[in-house]
Amino acid sequence: MADKILSSNNELSTYTVISPTRRASNRLKKELTAQLSTTTWLPEFLTINQWLERLSGLAPADNLELKFTCYNAYIEVMQANAQGISEFFSWCDILIRDFNDIEGQLIDPKPFFKELTDYTEIEHFSFLTSPLTEKQERYRSFWNAIPKIHEKFNEALLKEGLAYTGLMLREAFKNISSPDFKSNQRLFVAGFNAFSHAETRLLKHFQDRGEAEVFYDTDGYYLDQPENHAGVFIRRNLKNKLGEAVSTKQPLSERAFDIELCEAAHRVDQAQVVAGLLAEANPEELRDTVLVLADESLLIPVLDKLPNSLKKPNITMGIGLTDSTFASWIESLYDVTIHKITNESESKLSMEKIQVFLNHPFSQFLNTGIDFEKLEKTGFVKSELLEVNPLFKAEKWVETVLGFWMCSRDKRNESLSQLLNILATIVENPKSPTIAILQSQKGISLLIRGIKQLQNFKEQEHLSDNIHLQLLMRILSGGSIDLLGEPQDTLQIMGLLETRALAFKRVIICGVNEDTLPAKPSLDSFIPFEIRNHHHLPGKKEKEAVYAYNFYRLIQHAEHVKLVYHTDKGDFSGGEKSRYIHQIEYDLKRVNSNLKIVHRHLDRIKTADYTSELVIEKTPEVIAKIREHLQTKLSISSINRYLDDPLDWYYNYILRLREPDTGEINFATFGNIVHEVLENLYIPFKGKVLKTDDLKQMKTMSEALLEQITRKIVMGKNIDTGINKIHLETAKTLILNYLNSELKNIEKGQIITCLATEELLNRTLKIRTESENIDVNFTGSADKIQRRDGVLEILDYKSGNVDPKDLKIKDFTVESMTKVPKAVQLMTYNWMASEVYPDQKINSRIISMPAPYKGDLEILFDKSETEVLGNFEEFLRTVILDMLDPDKLIEKNIAFEYATYE
Repeated sequence: MADKILSSNNELSTYTVISPTRRASNRLKKELTAQLSTTTWLPEFLTINQWLERLSGLAPADNLELKFTCYNAYIEVMQANAQGISEFFSWCDILIRDFNDIEGQLIDPKPFFKELTDYTEIEHFSFLTSPLTEKQERYRSFWNAIPKIHEKFNEALLKEGLAYTGLMLREAFKNISSPDFKSNQRLFVAGFNAFSHAETRLLKHFQDRGEAEVFYDTDGYYLDQPENHAGVFIRRNLKNKLGEAVSTKQPLSERAFDIELCEAAHRVDQAQVVAGLLAEANPEELRDTVLVLADESLLIPVLDKLPNSLKKPNITMGIGLTDSTFASWIESLYDVTIHKITNESESKLSMEKIQVFLNHPFSQFLNTGIDFEKLEKTGFVKSELLEVNPLFKAEKWVETVLGFWMCSRDKRNESLSQLLNILATIVENPKSPTIAILQSQKGISLLIRGIKQLQNFKEQEHLSDNIHLQLLMRILSGGSIDLLGEPQDTLQIMGLLETRALAFKRVIICGVNEDTLPAKPSLDSFIPFEIRNHHHLPGKKEKEAVYAYNFYRLIQHAEHVKLVYHTDKGDFSGGEKSRYIHQIEYDLKRVNSNLKIVHRHLDRIKTADYTSELVIEKTPEVIAKIREHLQTKLSISSINRYLDDPLDWYYNYILRLREPDTGEINFATFGNIVHEVLENLYIPFKGKVLKTDDLKQMKTMSEALLEQITRKIVMGKNIDTGINKIHLETAKTLILNYLNSELKNIEKGQIITCLATEELLNRTLKIRTESENIDVNFTGSADKIQRRDGVLEILDYKSGNVDPKDLKIKDFTVESMTKVPKAVQLMTYNWMASEVYPDQKINSRIISMPAPYKGDLEILFDKSETEVLGNFEEFLRTVILDMLDPDKLIEKNIAFEYATYE
């Protein structure tokens, strides 16, 4: 690109260079400077958004401003039919995104919205013969109101000199179409691929006037293949005579380079894989190496695992706030309020919830020496007693936190604002601005602004603490921090979009899995597919084409490529490697004999240069916390988590830090929903022999019960559209699978009696350490206990597929049992139940909900049951003693070694 600019006969200062990112502009500046032999003025460098600001005369509104402006337009139009602000925030991003698409394609809104309302009328109401219900009337009035909401929304933004990208594009096109518009700059546009219709019209306008040159960085391999999505947009642009393709000298189909396909067992394990790959590189190689995180949530795990020689990489990417330490701290803050017991005369706070909050990493960061260990550990305490406790007066932030917990709902925003302003001062100038601190600074700023806006709406005073928390989480979900690194002679870490217009010799891409690369496209839109398609609004194919281009463009300049993916099928993502890996293996390799592909499998062993910084010593205080956990309630999941990852176990079960909420139904929540539905279906039939009519009745009740329980558990999240709707339909299928399977068993003549659902099993195990005796209290909830043809069964529902080999116990050593967590779970049920049901044969089984008819998902003993349970008890003793061993550090249990084959 530098050569193209320098080859022109114009003064460099007359050019305006438009590139995708500031990082790309800086790289081009450096290249131009290196080639210049005399002092001269460089071109002006702008990102496309900065250029649009100049053309439109508008500033970009941030996500929070857009949401509140849109809500004001919505309530002005809908009036009495308007939903509350919390419900509106759950779906307004979809509406704003649709408005952005409409404006970005320069669609005339009036006929478009007329078409949309006509379509809705035909699709949803034309066939109805009875009068509309109140709910249907509200739905219809919303669709009829969308054009007016769009109009009011745009008017309010333009009045303030603000816009979203689509509106900025429309205003920019309107301005350049004016006969009074004059341009005195020559545009040089490079590094782009996909343009909206408005962007295409803008650039074509300047190109046709001889005031713009547009260049595409491409490769003949995908550009010349109509079936390859990576070239879709450039082929379209060239057909429309917009711009010029600049192809690589040697296409991907000819040049010699190597690609390593690196497989990890689990998603997070990819971070350790990357650490191992980087440890193999020398400092010279790292100067032209980029690590691209297709799964950007892996940034923190990757930074944690980097080799000691690489602790200061150059990071250029945006990081959201949804999964930040600060967001989970806000959740923990509200958790105390949500579980507060209040009556007319007093309020009581849960000390257990307070302890979790005070042990949170962000609370520990804020704490400058208060000894919270002196506080009560369990039970409920009157708030007045905490108010006079000197520990809650030691620092202003702690005193304000207590005030927030005690305040009434009408004072909630005022109290929270006071707390946030104190926090803003504390985090303003940290000694070492870590990513977590930068996220907290942004989060605090967003919430202060959001609460100020919320105070304009009287209804928010009546929101429950749960709903108020969800509102704050939605405000945080729209925020992010931008880490903008500068070119340095060290490792570069970027998101995929940040690599646009940049080239590297060595490329490592992490997260090369389907639904990550390409990312799973959002299916949410108020505009039906038929209308979107007719008006050429961007959809699934267009978004996938953008990912394809960015992927292939990145590797087309590289000499060495390493693609890291995982094969974990235990979650909704399925652990499927990306389609791009398949395309390389079967398409690119077929046409390029010079391409070398190497497969690497990574097993558990530490890389030589890696030492974990996250190590917890078992001080007397830590041992006391562990002892408390063992004596209070030791669950099966706690045992398995300890075996799998002691550090994770410590955070989750000893410090009791919860996972942040993503807004989607995650794997654990999905399982809880299915379990609770089945529990409620079987409750009326406890103690009786099941008949076919009973199962048919359960099937009839299941769908309504599923929706009711889902809405209760997810508390206000949108389950009517998008991924959550898909999860709901999946849950319905799994539940019916199981009920149909049981119905068939009864029809075959099996006699099944439901004895209990979600039955709590307990057993105490006496443990003797070198210094004391401890009663360890095991507890677990059996999904269902039943008697089938006279045999007692303990059933455990699993919403995913289960392999019979996961239940095969080789021996009862810790090493062997760590590999079969599901077997540990069933054995623990057997061991606990053997005390409740002595002298009875107990059969513990897993019900795999996708295939409930499988009969081999149980543990078969090759010795007597008494002997097996005795061996299992010794295994439990070994694990407990390991937990309590003061000489055993708590650290990550993850590492890898490499096995290579071609």
